[in-house]
Amino acid sequence: MDSEMKTLQDIDLRELASIYDADSDDSFVTVFINLIDKNWKKFIEKRMRNCIKALHGRADLRENVNKTFDVMMGQLEKLPHLDQERGLALVGSKKNDFYRIYQLSVPPENLFIVDSSPYIKPLALLQDEWEQFLLVFIDGTSAQIYLMGARQIEESKEVETDVMGRHKKGGWSQMRFNRLRKEAVDKFYKMVARDVNEVVAEEGSIVSIILAGPGKGKKEILEYLTPDQKEMVSRVLDIDKNIPLAQMIKEITDIVHLDEKIAGGRSVDLLQKLILTGGPAVYGLDNVVDASRNGIVRELFILKGHPIGGWICENCQAVQMGMKKTCPYCNGPTSRVDVVEEIIEFVVRSGGELEFIDESPYLESLGGVAAILRYSAE
Repeated sequence: MDSEMKTLQDIDLRELASIYDADSDDSFVTVFINLIDKNWKKFIEKRMRNCIKALHGRADLRENVNKTFDVMMGQLEKLPHLDQERGLALVGSKKNDFYRIYQLSVPPENLFIVDSSPYIKPLALLQDEWEQFLLVFIDGTSAQIYLMGARQIEESKEVETDVMGRHKKGGWSQMRFNRLRKEAVDKFYKMVARDVNEVVAEEGSIVSIILAGPGKGKKEILEYLTPDQKEMVSRVLDIDKNIPLAQMIKEITDIVHLDEKIAGGRSVDLLQKLILTGGPAVYGLDNVVDASRNGIVRELFILKGHPIGGWICENCQAVQMGMKKTCPYCNGPTSRVDVVEEIIEFVVRSGGELEFIDESPYLESLGGVAAILRYSAE
């Protein structure tokens, strides 16, 4: 049993998407907790009771949910500094001896889901919204390196140097002073670049680097970064060194989220172009489901706040909107599902990418989901 708490960036969505009950039993419990909400316990306990009632006639599953929930609550009690956390996600199944607990920097919506597999849609959305980036704030004499995500600093390093200022009258010759200063600056930039390289290598999940600060240091440091890190630099910003840290963080994260929104819009434009030209793209729920089940989705587009109620066949894994008691293809039993959740699981299992879009009249006109494929399905 792995009950060690992991961060949002440590979540292996592909692992979670590949976990399911071999008997298609509703044996997995997924709980999202907004620890800022003082009433989260009441909500979770109420949902727990409702789920137990819904499992009427399955004493084994009722017992499994009860025991799974007890283990989860035991995990919470053992967590140090729980009062300092903002949100948690817990996934477990006593029947399958599977438990995971994740620290969420952003308070999630309180949820309690019982299903035949972990419920990953909120985790996928959080990972998409709060990707890690590196902020390198540099001025003439010092640099601070911040690993950032979810509107907060996760880690920081500071590099200082004794880069010399103005030449004092009567001191060294100007030529010697300039040479020594150049050597000091070069050593300083190499130290900063070394620390940037260490953080990028250690984390492995940093998607971009932002260089910021007053003066020309933020531009000069570019020459000391590796070619791959230069490609990761998304912004070079002029920022006063006296700005309060909290204000700087807010301004920069706002810029990052705006960039992500613009990038999402461009991706939708590419999707539209591919559809118009007969390229490898699909829309319409049935077509997207088929492509995702066949593992050929390269990038899935999902309109936020657009759940689609439907059913899944526990035998042949057919998925459709609406509700049917038995599968029209194999006569197998069906379960009520959020079709978007099922599509996400199919795509993540096959290594496809997810793109959550805040708003898009075009994507909405396509039914809220569409996909760019690895190759044409025809």
